[in-house]
Amino acid sequence: MRILFFSPHPDDIEFAMASTEVQLVKKGHEVIEACFTADEYGTSDNEFKGERISRIRRWEMREAARVVGIHELYWLGYIDGYSRFDVGSVKKIRDFLLRINPDVIFAPDPIYSIDNHVDHINLGKTVCHVWARLKKKPPCLLYYTYRPNYYVKSKYCEQAKEAFKKHISQGFSNPLFLKASWLVRFIFGFFTPHAIFPETFRILGVEQMKGYQNPVRPPPLVKRFINWLFKNAALKFMPEEELYLPTPEELGLKEFRFKMHV
Repeated sequence: MRILFFSPHPDDIEFAMASTEVQLVKKGHEVIEACFTADEYGTSDNEFKGERISRIRRWEMREAARVVGIHELYWLGYIDGYSRFDVGSVKKIRDFLLRINPDVIFAPDPIYSIDNHVDHINLGKTVCHVWARLKKKPPCLLYYTYRPNYYVKSKYCEQAKEAFKKHISQGFSNPLFLKASWLVRFIFGFFTPHAIFPETFRILGVEQMKGYQNPVRPPPLVKRFINWLFKNAALKFMPEEELYLPTPEELGLKEFRFKMHV
């Protein structure tokens, strides 16, 4: 099968489902990645914002893809934090999907999202909008969701771990960060029927797929913890003074400025 992973930023696939991706490659499927943005604002240091940090993050994603054994890697060309859900993005994603013609799609959940970053939401909305209007709908699995109904046991083999660690500038090679990712999976897995450390998805379309379960809503305590972790905890590490945020024009950034296919 041809399997397409949509990623809002260069690190999201390995962060959310490194084990799932590796398992699909090892089973002989053709796995393709498409990155919505290039993480131009993925740092609090204004000197690194723009093309400087983007080159680092794109290199890290290519290295992670090489470790996993990804067949093709595409850059969709939107600027980090400036993506859109509009007619233009819908047409771009639709044309891309028709070109790739995947048998299975992975994308971030725009409805029950555990991360409300604008790029996550806009990519998820765009993919779901296009998917709903396809004549032939491949199964679409949404990640970063707190309403999972499909689970993949997180074996977290060494190959997946090495891919995860390639995102050095994100701190993913830090042993403490690796342990924290296990903690998050444990919290999700504690309330699922299949595994203690699962990778979780909300599936659209074919409900008869092996492993399907009725939707599970996390208890209020778990939901509050997730919201705190992804919304409030990050603010603790930000400097107290207000940061100046340069515009894409000031950084010399343009959409679709680099080659789409790697």
